[in-house]
Amino acid sequence: MKQAMRSGAGTGQIQPESSTPRSTTPQGSTRLLQSQSHSFQPEQKVVGRFYRDINFGGGYLMISRSGGCGSGNHSADLSDYPGWNDTVSSFVAGSGCRIGLFDNSNLTGDFHGNYRSDAYPGRLNDQASSAQFVAD
Repeated sequence: MKQAMRSGAGTGQIQPESSTPRSTTPQGSTRLLQSQSHSFQPEQKVVGRFYRDINFGGGYLMISRSGGCGSGNHSADLSDYPGWNDTVSSFVAGSGCRIGLFDNSNLTGDFHGNYRSDAYPGRLNDQASSAQFVAD
């Protein structure tokens, strides 16, 4: 199964724990690099996973946001993710979230949601262009 993810402002990135920056000293030992920034940045949390096929099948797109749905409502234009506009056929919300789909960008047009998951979004199957993530 392929995973598509976009990184950048408001979208988030998933990094495994083993990706902690390290450097090797001239003697060959490894040490952790210290962060130069002391500002707090909330953890990126998955707010939704969108599938190409009904019943949570096919490839998927995972969208993350800083702090997840607990930090407020978020949205995404699916056209910002190559190959995902008018493609979604099922979805699962992240922890503490509900998802609403819209058939146009910028949360406009016909609406379907607010659900934790949906194996088939009815009239918006392969029609969704934007999504809204709201707290449970």
